[in-house]
Amino acid sequence: MRTNKTFGITFTLLSIILLLALAIVMPAEATMVVNKYTNDFTLSSPNNEQLKACSCEMKTDLLIIENVGNFPANYVMEIISPVAEWMTLSEEEFSLAPKHRKELINYVEVPCGEKGVSDYVVRVTSSYGRTEYLHRTLRVDQCQNVVLSVAPKEYTTNLCQPVDYDVRVKNVGTYAETYQLGFGSYDEYMNVTLKEFYLKPGEAYEQTAVLTLPCTFYGEYDIPFYALGSKNNVQDEETVLLIVENQFDHSINVDTEAKLCSQVKQEIAVIVKNEIDIPNDFNVRLRGPGFVDVKDAERTFSLEGDETRVLILEADPKEGQEGEYTLSVEVSSDYGKVMKTRDVQLVVKNCYDFEVELRDIENNVLDGATACCGMREYLLNIRNRGETEETYNIMTDAPSWFRPEELTVRLLPGESTNVRLYADLPCVDASYALPLTVINNRFNEVNETIVFNLNGQTKRSCHMVMINDDEFNMQRDTQVIPLIVEHNGTEGGLYELSIDSQLFTLQETSIEIWPGEKKVIHLETVENLTDHEFGRYISQPLFTYTLENNPLATVTEDIDYNEHVGTNLKDKNLFVKAWEYLAYGVNWCAPGMCGWTTIVFATLLALALITMAVLALMTVKPTVHPASISAFRIILLALVIIVFILLAIVKLPDPATLYEMPEDAAEHFVTVYQDGRVTVDLDPYFTDPDQDVLDYTATQPKDLAVYIDGNEMTLVPDRGFAGENEIVITANDGKGGVEDSPVLSIYVVPMKDMDFMAWWMRFCVQINIFLLLLLLLLTLIMTFMFDERKTAEKKRVYVVIPQHGEYKVTGRKKTSVA
Repeated sequence: MRTNKTFGITFTLLSIILLLALAIVMPAEATMVVNKYTNDFTLSSPNNEQLKACSCEMKTDLLIIENVGNFPANYVMEIISPVAEWMTLSEEEFSLAPKHRKELINYVEVPCGEKGVSDYVVRVTSSYGRTEYLHRTLRVDQCQNVVLSVAPKEYTTNLCQPVDYDVRVKNVGTYAETYQLGFGSYDEYMNVTLKEFYLKPGEAYEQTAVLTLPCTFYGEYDIPFYALGSKNNVQDEETVLLIVENQFDHSINVDTEAKLCSQVKQEIAVIVKNEIDIPNDFNVRLRGPGFVDVKDAERTFSLEGDETRVLILEADPKEGQEGEYTLSVEVSSDYGKVMKTRDVQLVVKNCYDFEVELRDIENNVLDGATACCGMREYLLNIRNRGETEETYNIMTDAPSWFRPEELTVRLLPGESTNVRLYADLPCVDASYALPLTVINNRFNEVNETIVFNLNGQTKRSCHMVMINDDEFNMQRDTQVIPLIVEHNGTEGGLYELSIDSQLFTLQETSIEIWPGEKKVIHLETVENLTDHEFGRYISQPLFTYTLENNPLATVTEDIDYNEHVGTNLKDKNLFVKAWEYLAYGVNWCAPGMCGWTTIVFATLLALALITMAVLALMTVKPTVHPASISAFRIILLALVIIVFILLAIVKLPDPATLYEMPEDAAEHFVTVYQDGRVTVDLDPYFTDPDQDVLDYTATQPKDLAVYIDGNEMTLVPDRGFAGENEIVITANDGKGGVEDSPVLSIYVVPMKDMDFMAWWMRFCVQINIFLLLLLLLLTLIMTFMFDERKTAEKKRVYVVIPQHGEYKVTGRKKTSVA
């Protein structure tokens, strides 16, 4: 640029020198020719005045400068604009020869994000100082530079199935751009190779996008696709409709009926098939009896597409669960939530039932047994109550002295057999629980265990006898005392009797008694007891069990049983004798209700007469006003008499409502109410051929006092005692003849346990009548008290006021002082 300027200056100077030389040489008369010269130039552009550009785009504006002058010139070009920094000229300074032109380019590079209209001016200044202006307008917009196209491979899919989309992005702009793919709220479910990529102008990129929705999505969805330019933030988007259908399905195949046997585990097969080609997870749920479950607890499993699995249901019905049941098998899928149900009818029978019983050697059923030590035999009865022939094994976890004769038996349906059990009991008093287990040989789970409770006894315990009532009272005139002997062992026989006593001898020398039996022996008093002091004496009866008397017994030596009987020898004092006479000698109940009613009536009549007489006397007394015998008092007296009569008439409650009378009351020898007494005539129960006067004695039961006076026996239970007791009555004719009654049962009827309200209800009528009587009597007494008060008011006397040793008495009437 600088070289062109130097050349112009030199050329101008040479032209001037040439002209001056010509002027000097040529003659003066020469004619001067004048030509027109200029240094103008022009500035123009072939483009429109308004230059349109896109954000982020490079735009060019063509500028033309032409030297229309006659001289070479130099030019300087510049841009004047608010956005001049966006523009760059291809050349800013240049030279042009006359009649030459030059084309320059204005490069406009619009930043991203800009838009709007701006003015700019192109100014060109020549070396001769001339200036030309070109006014232009720049319009900037955000232009679309991306085209997005989406081609789905399918518009309908199944749950959990992926969907493929062909996605193509093209740069339709004039500059290179980096694009980002987006999918809105489905972005996390979309899988693409590149989500961000770079494209030159006109370049396109195509890839496959795979959409996999969660298995909970079902229905119609609008799937958005968009491509966003990172420079100008312009995007192109497209929405594709996707229909998600629930096409999941599976099948269940199981028999509609299953026949089962109790006590035996059996299996039921359930076939589950995944009917589509997509893997799925399945859950099994059973509804029905509790004895059916999925084997190995396999309630959750997975199946590949079109895969089949056999589930095993394990049924274990117990004994007692026989019958018909409905089992519902539910299989549901995790994907698709499809649930299907199949019902199975279960028929449970006791196919292998059997029964086991313990029996004695005589084939009687046993719950338990008590036996002497030594070898004993029992029976184990096994009965096949099933439907097939079975073999049974017998097992026991007992001591070595206990064993079954056979360990295996085979029985047809309905058949039974007895297996002998041998027990060689040790000679100790002990109880044993001996387990016996019978097991079905084919199905070990079908078994039954029973426990044989066997009580072993020593020889002494086995033959045990004892006296029940070992304490009693007697007087010096007592001749015979019966004692009840009870056998508490398991083997009986003949026992020899003897006694060591100061008061008694035994009538019997031996007694035969068996287990559970009760018998009576008699103690005879010595001839004269007057020499014996009153007090307590101990007698020792002895029972001896010998092998000589019992050849079949298993004892090897004699067994002695020493008993002790306490006897209180005492006499009755005067007070007791008087009390017994009044209590038991006089029959207070003889008059009965009718007699007592007569006595009450007579007593009431006497009281009424006395009352009438008293009233009559009161009417003539000057100190009593006649009005005191009023009609009201007479009515009260009459009512009192009526209530007394009513109280005598009303019956007491029936004892049946106060006592717990047993149903078998008639089976007892005598019944007596609790805290009561009863008297029994003994003559009807004994007969003497010689018509002798019989002397009666009886055993002394516990909790029961026995009083015998002649032929009458009075029974008085201890206060508060109720229950059953036993007594034996002995009749003695005084000539050596003695007869015992059987063991007689005495039952003391207990009083019902009643609260206060129950007692009140039982005696309600009597209590009310008694209260009415008291009320009437109190009312009657108050009327008299009231009249006495009024009489006292009328007879008020004022005393006092001593005056010089004299007393002045004043009242209603005037008095004089003596």
